[in-house]
Amino acid sequence: MNTEFASNVYEFTEALFKEFLVEFEGKEVGSDECALEGIMKFHFPDYKPGDKVKGKKKKDPNAPKRALTGYTYFGKMNTKKINAEIAKIGGDPPPKYVKILGKLWSELSDTEKAKWNKKAAAADAKAKEEAEAQKNADEGNESGEE
Repeated sequence: MNTEFASNVYEFTEALFKEFLVEFEGKEVGSDECALEGIMKFHFPDYKPGDKVKGKKKKDPNAPKRALTGYTYFGKMNTKKINAEIAKIGGDPPPKYVKILGKLWSELSDTEKAKWNKKAAAADAKAKEEAEAQKNADEGNESGEE
């Protein structure tokens, strides 16, 4: 068992029982005044059994996008070619886009892949510059409006 996890569980359990001993002192465990439902409500007042647990955190729409790799940039620039390849092959079900993209990418030489990586880095730098310019323009508009 992970020692950090065990330590956290130990501290939580210790705190839980300390509160239990104070709140339910002198009461008989299992009696109406010290039944499981009452104990659980005392320790977890907002929790209702059956409630759905909150899902994933929402992605910040203002967060910067991840940089393109040569592979993703290659796929982005060759979308029409890949879709034509899928249409040509056909079949039921048709091959997935990523499968065709992977096949085309693997057929490239290392020097061609390096060229795509450089193109992706340049496109990413350009996108960051444009985003920064847009951010500065937006900040300028906000400070000028009243």
